[in-house]
Amino acid sequence: MTDGDALRYRTLYVDPDWLGDPTAYEGPDLDTENQPDFSSGIEAISAASDLAQFALTTLSQGNTESGRLCLFDAATGKWHWRDLEKDRRSIGDGHEIAFSPDGSLVAVAASTDLKAIVWQTSEMTMAWSAGTDAAWGDGKLFTHIGFSGDGRRVVAVSAHPWEPEPEQATCERVVVAEAETGEIIFAATVPIRGGANLDHSGQSLAYIGADDQVLIHDVPSGKVVARHRSGAPGARVLAYAPDGDAVAVGGDGVVEVIRTRTGPSHSIPISGTCQAVNWSWNGLCVLATDDEHATVVDAEGRILWTRHMEDARFLVAAFTHDGRTLVTVEPETTEVIAWFLAAPQ
Repeated sequence: MTDGDALRYRTLYVDPDWLGDPTAYEGPDLDTENQPDFSSGIEAISAASDLAQFALTTLSQGNTESGRLCLFDAATGKWHWRDLEKDRRSIGDGHEIAFSPDGSLVAVAASTDLKAIVWQTSEMTMAWSAGTDAAWGDGKLFTHIGFSGDGRRVVAVSAHPWEPEPEQATCERVVVAEAETGEIIFAATVPIRGGANLDHSGQSLAYIGADDQVLIHDVPSGKVVARHRSGAPGARVLAYAPDGDAVAVGGDGVVEVIRTRTGPSHSIPISGTCQAVNWSWNGLCVLATDDEHATVVDAEGRILWTRHMEDARFLVAAFTHDGRTLVTVEPETTEVIAWFLAAPQ
């Protein structure tokens, strides 16, 4: 790392066994007797925008042990995980985690019959889980979840988590619910590839459908109000602009910005495959990986952050909701780092 990097990152956590050489950890003392077991592997990460909390999900171990959600309080240095497993709140493999914009809720897409689970972070009590509600689909497992820009609604998408990602859209369940209660707002089975995204108010839903079409539905009516064919090869992730006037679609080698109402679309070249897109009032950020690098670029294609690493495509990382920070985890040391995405000078 360069001297400039020291001003642009913070280590939020590192496994106590590695604290003999703490790179930059300045947090509270860690309770070494109350540490989750990450030996099965880490599947996903997410962090609140203020970095007061972050969450990890671990992989399940065959049929013998479910994966778990582990939430870390940065102020106290305490992990919450045992209290999340009471009353059979198992998540299987938690494939995606999302914090609400204000950090008061954390949602997990679960590969169990709970399907989706939302916790209140202040007391770490479960707000709701999807369970057997028919709107979530019979036998469906969910791998994608996210909040609307105002945090009032969540959208979840099912998939086949242990199969290779399909090259074409497949019929999956898409559900929009009230974030605090789980009340169903919209539910449908549609051809879809990847996840789905809500606009700021949660009244418009976008996803990539058959033939690389970006479809936009009114919520709750479900009416398709717009469709645009994406030119991004391998289109798989997308994000709404905060004003709702555009959708960014990420694929292989390019991110396409599609104007949903007026104005021409344009493309942002990237190196490798788009892994995540975040579009907040702070701007557009794109995480892309190739064989040896992970890179974040902005709407102008300028590099905000890059790291050389082996097998970069397996990087476990996520943007905070406000788009100011990329949070990454190093599997071997469980070192969680927040990288501050300052614009280039």
